[in-house]
Amino acid sequence: MKARFRDGLNIRYFEEYGVRSIKYCAEVRHSELNEYRLITASEEYLLKNKIDAFLAKLRDKWEKFQIKNSTIYTKESGLKQAELRTNQAKQALQDVEETLLFTLGVDDTVSWDSLKNHSPFPTPHPKNSLALRVAKLKVPPSPEYLPIPQEPVFISPTLGLLDKLIKSIGDKKIAKAQHEYEALYHA
Repeated sequence: MKARFRDGLNIRYFEEYGVRSIKYCAEVRHSELNEYRLITASEEYLLKNKIDAFLAKLRDKWEKFQIKNSTIYTKESGLKQAELRTNQAKQALQDVEETLLFTLGVDDTVSWDSLKNHSPFPTPHPKNSLALRVAKLKVPPSPEYLPIPQEPVFISPTLGLLDKLIKSIGDKKIAKAQHEYEALYHA
């Protein structure tokens, strides 16, 4: 558990009486940092300011002390971790060497002939039965083709003299012929 700054701090206040004045005193002691100081002042507020300044110096020293301790702890834990990993690596190497020595004493050659399957196939070879299967096939009947219908031809209507003189009658005859052609073409 990480120690706090205030855990090691001890401040004792007292007053000394002289013939003409009072002297305000404080003993400031920090057990973790091994620091001690007797601070005196003629006024209480001066004593408080001096104590605050000294405590600020102690806090800086405390932070450096904590960093130093954490660095030492980190180095120690790193050394322990390195030693542990080194031992694990040595053990792994020893296991590999023992495995190699063991396998050198065992004949590991593979007999491929013993792995082959020489039993006959349950179905006959397809090359032998191909002619038989082809002979069993029936030839399909030839297809019957339907005659291709001829494309309809547009026959323009014959227009007489009256059709040419009265344009609407001639247009009706042409439209009727066009309609009959389209009906035959799309049927």
